[in-house]
Amino acid sequence: MVDEVSDVAAIALDKIRDDHIADLVNDAFVPRFREEPISPILGSPVTEAVRDDLHHGVIDLALEELHRWLVHNGETFTDVLSERAPWWAPPRLNEAVTQRLHLEAIRWIADIRDNPDHHARDAIDSMLSQLGRDLLTNPQTQERAERFKERLLDHPQVVTTAISLWKAMRSALLSSVRDPHGAVRQRMLLELSAFAERLRTDAPLRDKLDKTAADVAVFAVSRGTAPS
Repeated sequence: MVDEVSDVAAIALDKIRDDHIADLVNDAFVPRFREEPISPILGSPVTEAVRDDLHHGVIDLALEELHRWLVHNGETFTDVLSERAPWWAPPRLNEAVTQRLHLEAIRWIADIRDNPDHHARDAIDSMLSQLGRDLLTNPQTQERAERFKERLLDHPQVVTTAISLWKAMRSALLSSVRDPHGAVRQRMLLELSAFAERLRTDAPLRDKLDKTAADVAVFAVSRGTAPS
């Protein structure tokens, strides 16, 4: 039974085309998002995350990735700074300054990453806390959030991104459905086994299913024998 359900699910997933997803986004999701105020949706999670210190993991990850990027992209960092250097400054001076700034940036990010009590972390916490409150209570911030939402929904990349996400999700689902040892099939098998065990031990459930089956049979017979 699990194999048959998996085969049907795989066929159904293959039948969904990109234009179906585009129509769903344009005709259902985007109009709904336009009607829904974005400020409470953003403000409440931000406020709760800061209150419960849930954001620290995200900040730690961002600092780690930023530090890694600075370490491995020194030339890019110095090239960007060199473009902003005054034209009259000697090239050797510009090179020495940009290299020193690169080194100091690496040290500064490492300090923030390694010190949970760094003042920069406190500043981030304060900024996020204020942002959460403003999204919930400040009309100017709420208006800016709504304008940002409208610009985002009007961007053509929204549909493209939705299609890309769907393709990735469909690929993962198909791989799992077609794999006899995949997570989807294993979960279906587990749930089916649990349901079978419940049927074996739960007399009221068996009686309810028997009654439902009998009602369906009576309805089907009555429909089949009704005069046209």
